[in-house]
Amino acid sequence: MKEDELAVECNDEGVEYFETRVSNVRLSQVIERSQNHNCVLRQFLPPCMSSCDNSISIPFDYGFKSKTLLAIQVNIFECGGIVIGMCMAHKLADASTMFTFIADWAAKARGTIEDIKGPSFDFSYTLFPQKDVNNFKPFEKILRNVSNIVCQDTSPQNTSPCTRVEAVTSFMWKRYMDSVREKNQTQATSVEKYGALYTVNLRPGITPPLPANSFGNIYSFAIALSTPSDENDIDDSLREDVSSPNDLNLVGKVRDAIKKIDDKYTRKLQSSEDELVNDVKPLTSGEAIF
Repeated sequence: MKEDELAVECNDEGVEYFETRVSNVRLSQVIERSQNHNCVLRQFLPPCMSSCDNSISIPFDYGFKSKTLLAIQVNIFECGGIVIGMCMAHKLADASTMFTFIADWAAKARGTIEDIKGPSFDFSYTLFPQKDVNNFKPFEKILRNVSNIVCQDTSPQNTSPCTRVEAVTSFMWKRYMDSVREKNQTQATSVEKYGALYTVNLRPGITPPLPANSFGNIYSFAIALSTPSDENDIDDSLREDVSSPNDLNLVGKVRDAIKKIDDKYTRKLQSSEDELVNDVKPLTSGEAIF
C-alpha cells in the first residue's frame, strides 16, 4: 500500500503465506464446535502487521489499520485434513470481493478454469473516486462500546413476506434491546434510542447492476432506529402470532432502512459524501445503542 494509503502498488511480491502443522486438536473437533470454538478457530488465522506501529497481531485484529493486505495460513492436521485461514485488509476490499477471490482460487485448484471470473477493476474507482471525508470514522463509537452479549414468519398484511435477513436480525435486535433495558433498569439509567447497522452491497442495486466480481469496497451502511415508544405504533390486528409485541414493527424498520440503499441513493453518494455522513450520525454521535 502506498504511503498515502489511497492506492496499491503492484510490485509482484506476492502475499504473506504460512504453513502450520496442527497437533493439539483434531479436525473433527473443529467441525463439532467445542465450547471454546472461537478460540480454536483463531489459531488458524495468519499473523498480520499494524500500519500504526508495525506490531504483529495473531490473528488479524487490525481491520482498516492493517499493513498486511492479504495473508494466507494453511493448517495441516495429523489426520490429513486441511483448514485454510485467510485475512484481507478491509481498506483493500469488501466481503464480496473476498468471496470472489476464494471462489476463483477454488476453481483454479479444481482445474475448472472456465469458472474463474477474475477481478474487475473497472468500476469502483470510476464510480467512487477518492475524496477527503474529514477523517470520517464510522466504526469508532460502536467498537468503543463492544461488550460480551449472549443472543438468543409472520408478515404485515398487504406486504411481501419478510426475508430471512429481516426476520432473524429483527428477532435478535429485539432480544438485544430487552437485555440492555433489563440491565439499565438495575443501574437506574434510561436509553431513548436503539440502532441496528447493516452493510449493503451496492453492486446489484446500481442501474445497470455492476458485475459481482467488481473489486473494491462497493457497499454502504443502512441504519434502522427504534425507540421505546415504537412498541405502541403497531396495529393490534397485526399482533396475532407475533412472538413479541414490536417484532413486526422492527421488521418494517429493517426493511425500510435496507430498501433505501438503491440506485438513487448510490447516485447521491457519487456526487457528495454528505448523504452518508448524515445517515450515520446516530452511530458516530453515540446517541443510540447499536
